[in-house]
Formats: sequence, structure tokens, C-alpha cells
Amino acid sequence: MGEISLVNQDFKALELFMDVQQSIKHASGLARLNDFNAAILVMQGVVKELSKTSGSSIQHFVKVVPYFQKAGRYSELQEYCTDSLIPAVRNAAKLSFSHTNQAIIDAFSSLYTSKIYEKLQLAATREKCKADMSLFDTLRNKFLNEYQRLLIIGEKLQLLEEYKQAIDLFGSDRSKWPDIIQEKFFAN
Repeated sequence: MGEISLVNQDFKALELFMDVQQSIKHASGLARLNDFNAAILVMQGVVKELSKTSGSSIQHFVKVVPYFQKAGRYSELQEYCTDSLIPAVRNAAKLSFSHTNQAIIDAFSSLYTSKIYEKLQLAATREKCKADMSLFDTLRNKFLNEYQRLLIIGEKLQLLEEYKQAIDLFGSDRSKWPDIIQEKFFAN
């Protein structure tokens, strides 16, 4: 019975993926027709769906950013990103990396946030808004640096957890551990 449940979950995930892909294609088609407001509405729905799933590409999330700029709605863009897009990517990172530790989740949340600020910086460049360009560059760098810092911490925490599991599995006498496990933790 558990296998059927897994198959149903996989099918629902695939169905959602296909719906999201179709919606993204639809938004792109609307944008090609210069109906950026409609493309924004479609992508806002996509962002809501993507925020509920794991494994979502950051590229799908940020696709909405240039639509705001091209629709002449640049003034709304930062608020939308702060209020909706950034929380959505943070939730997606939490789901995608739930099998890891909090530092790694936070690292990827920061990486995704830096990608949003990168797109905002590009929009500000197109709008020739130097103050926003500088602000978004600063925020992009801040979150990128935070990603790098947290990833190092997270990887060390992950390694420590794996070391504890190795002790539980093979005992505290490291000389009795398989060579490959010893190399992982004690290689020079």
C-alpha cells in the first residue's frame, strides 16, 4: 500500500511540474505578444506553486522580474520581490534542502536571494536608476557572501553528523573502519 502512495505522490509532483512548465511557456508567449501584465499574473501564480515544491529552479522564479520592468511597473518590482518572491524562494530552499541542516538551508536561501537581487540590479540598469543599481549590487553581494559563509558552516556540520553516524555504525575504534570511511574523515 505504501508503494501506491509513493507512486501517487510522484505522479502528483510530475503533474504539478507539467502544469508549471505549461504556465511558464504561456507567460513567455504573453510576453512575446508584449502583454507583460498578463505574463506577470501568470508568473505570480507560478511563483506561488513553485514555493510549495522542492527542486524548483531559481531561473523559474526570477523570470517574472523583467516582466515588471518591461510592463512599465518598475516601481512595484522591489516591493513584489521583498514581499513575495524572496519568501517564495526561501520556502522552496527549505523544502529542497530539508534533508540537510539549517545552515545549508539558509545558505541556499541566501544564494537564491542573491540571484533575485542580481535580476533587480539588471532591471535598475535598464531603468538607468543608479541608486537602485548600487543598492541591489550591495544586497546581491551581501547575500552571496552569506551563502558562502553558511555553506562552509553547513558542510562542516554535515561532516560532523556523518562522523557521529560512522561511530554509531562502526564503533569508536577507527582502525576497524573501512578504508574509504577513514579516508573521508582522516585524509591529509
